[in-house]
Amino acid sequence: MTDFGRRIPVGAILGDGIEGRVFRIAFLAIRNGTNADTLKCTLNTIWNGDNIAQTDNVAKDATTGHFTLDAAGNILRVENAGLAGIVLAAFGTIAKNASGTALGATIDATGNDIYFLPRDAATGDVQDLTALVDVGIITIYLFYITDQ
Repeated sequence: MTDFGRRIPVGAILGDGIEGRVFRIAFLAIRNGTNADTLKCTLNTIWNGDNIAQTDNVAKDATTGHFTLDAAGNILRVENAGLAGIVLAAFGTIAKNASGTALGATIDATGNDIYFLPRDAATGDVQDLTALVDVGIITIYLFYITDQ
């Protein structure tokens, strides 16, 4: 297939016109941490994605391993340092929600990281992840594009 005489490289993602972008899929599991008000997070590759070993006791207002939780417990970031390449775009979907709260989510790339912001599906109010996982696990399929 040609693009007006230009040859499109095999494997290139050209969504932003730059060749060599990499598409990745991973599975993020968020569980109740061992210490009170903390998370236990794991990132596993599904296809061409990254792996971050289980990281326990991700606390509010702190970075633990390659995960950061904001002070209110509302935003979980998968830090760029644990990922291959710089994250240019990300989206995802909640795969399992055992929290008992109907959730929607904002999943995006910011500052080269991937972030997850859970919201109450009925009210739109942001939720404290540490309270949600006290009830049960939350898992997310992440789809993201990196620069390499």
